[in-house]
Amino acid sequence: MTTNPCKRKRQAPSLVLSLTQDKEINGGWLRSNMRATVLSARTSGLSDDDNDVIRRIVLGNGHPQAWASLEFTLRYADTTQPVSMLQRNRYKDTFNLMTPCGPMHDAKPCYENHFGVHTKTGTPASRRDMYGDAWTTEMLDVKGSGESLELSMRMATNVTSHTHNGRRFYWSAELTWDIGTTQGARTLCATSHVFDYRPRPPPKAERPEITDVVCDGRAGDLLHVIGVRIGDEYDDVTCEIVNGSGIDFTLQRTKASKHSYVARLPEVPAGIYKVQMRVADSTTSNALDLEILLPGSPPATPLHPQTLATPARQEEENTNMKWNSELDTKTEWNPNLLDDAFANFPVSPQPQVADEKFVDWLCNHLDDEDIANHDLDIPDLQFEDPNAVALCC
Repeated sequence: MTTNPCKRKRQAPSLVLSLTQDKEINGGWLRSNMRATVLSARTSGLSDDDNDVIRRIVLGNGHPQAWASLEFTLRYADTTQPVSMLQRNRYKDTFNLMTPCGPMHDAKPCYENHFGVHTKTGTPASRRDMYGDAWTTEMLDVKGSGESLELSMRMATNVTSHTHNGRRFYWSAELTWDIGTTQGARTLCATSHVFDYRPRPPPKAERPEITDVVCDGRAGDLLHVIGVRIGDEYDDVTCEIVNGSGIDFTLQRTKASKHSYVARLPEVPAGIYKVQMRVADSTTSNALDLEILLPGSPPATPLHPQTLATPARQEEENTNMKWNSELDTKTEWNPNLLDDAFANFPVSPQPQVADEKFVDWLCNHLDDEDIANHDLDIPDLQFEDPNAVALCC
């Protein structure tokens, strides 16, 4: 059974959250000590019109009653609750927010566990008197159009896992928009991978690491997680998928494999999920994104009934089959084969141009008796190559 090439995968509207420090980070730790970090929320599964509407709203060109907001929150991985911003002597847990291209020394401090922008109620940085207020879109970087839209904010923090009793964190993002009609507001949520905030790189430790995820993205399909320390020899490792609200689902191993973890996707709502590995001592790996499609979507890899040859190879093979007979000896010669050959080389009132392969075939398989019996006059043929006449005479 082949897949209909016109059938498209059915995506659920989703949000993808990524963290970037010089490059995108999906490992088990992030550097704190005021290292600049970009939090990026990218839409997926929305129509081109929806992405265009959100883009126009955040750029100030939307409907007069339309609005949009984007909020980032730092949460504890073990409870999913927002972190408690601590103060040690005169040092406070702080998020320093920067404009998309602004320098660090112009950053604005935020002492709440969340921050974001709002197109209607946001307060400009120049007039802020409350740290809990939303910011205006001057703090927002807008990229992309069409199939996806990316909204980003830059910040740096001094929060560390050590001061929070070794607890781990993750970021959550919530995008809400209202186009100004009776449809009401719509919301998309996403989470990052779980990580430690550290002022310096951690010591080397053997923990699982995911290098690739292979799956058709439909409920019930096999999920192949490829990486280090996740094979069947490690019975203390399990696989998890985490949805945009931070709720995780544990996937049991369904097939033994030395270098991968093979599981089956459960019946969960469609959307973007984080795939991560967890050890029995709660150590987690890095995380990669996996999109689970709506029911009725085709497989990610189309099925092919057979491997097709390239056109050039196929043409060459067909031509050779036509003129290169498998009859290698005179004892296997069939006189009817000559009649079939000339049926494929019709006689015309106009001078006939001989094909080189046809000439080679005649020279290899005909003798004088065959030519006499079939009343052939080979020299009467016209050849594109004058030297070909000598081959047949």
